Amino acid sequence: MLAEASDAGMQVGDHLVAISGHQIDSDLALENELGALRVGDKVHYTVRRVLFGGEIQTVEIYTDSVPIEMTAGQTLSNLATTFIFLICLPAMSYLLGFYVAFMRPRDPLAWVLLFLLLGIGSIALEGSPEGTLVKTYQETALNSLGIWMVLFGIYFPERLSFDRKYPFAKWIILAPLIVFGGLNLLEQIGRFIGWTWLWGTIDAVTSRYDKVSTILTMIAVGMFFAAMATKSATLENKDSRRRLRILYVGTSIAMLPALVIVIYRIASGKQGGFFQLVPAWFAVLALVAMLLFPMTMAYVIVVQRAMDVSVVIRQGLQYALAKNGVLAMQIVLSFVAIFIALSFISDTTTNRPQKMIFIGVGITLVFLIRLLAGRIKVWMDKKFFREAYNAEQILSDLSDDVRTMVETRPLLETVAGKISESLHVPQVSLLLRQNDKFVPAYSLGFDTPPKVALGGESKTMQKLSTNQHIVLYDDMTEIT
Repeated sequence: MLAEASDAGMQVGDHLVAISGHQIDSDLALENELGALRVGDKVHYTVRRVLFGGEIQTVEIYTDSVPIEMTAGQTLSNLATTFIFLICLPAMSYLLGFYVAFMRPRDPLAWVLLFLLLGIGSIALEGSPEGTLVKTYQETALNSLGIWMVLFGIYFPERLSFDRKYPFAKWIILAPLIVFGGLNLLEQIGRFIGWTWLWGTIDAVTSRYDKVSTILTMIAVGMFFAAMATKSATLENKDSRRRLRILYVGTSIAMLPALVIVIYRIASGKQGGFFQLVPAWFAVLALVAMLLFPMTMAYVIVVQRAMDVSVVIRQGLQYALAKNGVLAMQIVLSFVAIFIALSFISDTTTNRPQKMIFIGVGITLVFLIRLLAGRIKVWMDKKFFREAYNAEQILSDLSDDVRTMVETRPLLETVAGKISESLHVPQVSLLLRQNDKFVPAYSLGFDTPPKVALGGESKTMQKLSTNQHIVLYDDMTEIT
């Protein structure tokens, strides 16, 4: 295509101003004009050219539009790259992220994982036109990726010991990343809405720090891998160490080629996407390798049960689906309300007061949807899951009942029965101290009483004594 452009009179360094009289002031405008062309159409280009003396010249170029010709090998390569990178990468990232958040909506780490995978999946949207909703999402998700990688590296599957000693240290990197991420979000919203005063002001301030932001993100990614490597060698639980080693190796292979390209871009000062910076084969390798990131995460979290997702599925699936289904509906409806509001805001025929009204309506709808979802949850609990809805009342009544009991056996039977009823747990075993160990004193729902004994100084008892939760699997992989 360079030969055709040169033959038509274009030169390297020309700045495109207009196509057929239509001004080109954004990527979206260029995409729309080129998309409207048909093979053989007469096209009128207006370009601005800087001459040797610094004089600026406007040049009018007339040419015919020609088809893009590709060999069978190039076509096949493009289709394969498109399928793997543009479809598989975001699909796997989003499915895993929303799946874990859906199954564990009250777990902050599940939401950190979701936002991390949204950032990984957004890499596939590189090159989206400026000022579009897709570009706004892509830039926001990608620029916040470093934040979520730092947090996930520190807290998964257990908190990093260094962070326990020096909890303030992580904010040295997190604070500037949050500032850059917030400013970028405001800039993208300004571009999408068309508020030049907003995005222009922010861009003028932040553009000089783009390299700093990139370096901070790379440091954040490095902290993620450093935390994974440290915990894979120091955690007490050998199964946790094994899972972290798998995660460390898989994600390292996934991100190494892309990391090389980013380092090259910083060192060379060049701008552009992967295909503009390195040979096509290496760009394809970097993009395809990125698919290993969500694949490794899925294997460790789902197959290796690193976040207890399979346990959640087995325990109370019907109740979990019903409760989390309402949450999913709330999220979807909120996104729809925001999308509709943003669509009206981005309309060029809408004036500023009307845009402010649409913003207010969108925010109001989100709060109304949240209120409605809360009432649906309460109604659903009362109608279909009365025991779960009354769990707190049942446990409160239990404390009153046991005060009148003096015999051990009735006391244990009442406690086990109430816990099983209120928390939907089919199997309950109560342990009491015998000498220096805790052994089962009463069991409910077991064919044979479980044979387990916990030492008073064991890891499990230490966690329980400080009100920390413990994780138990069917194969008893948790160290007790």
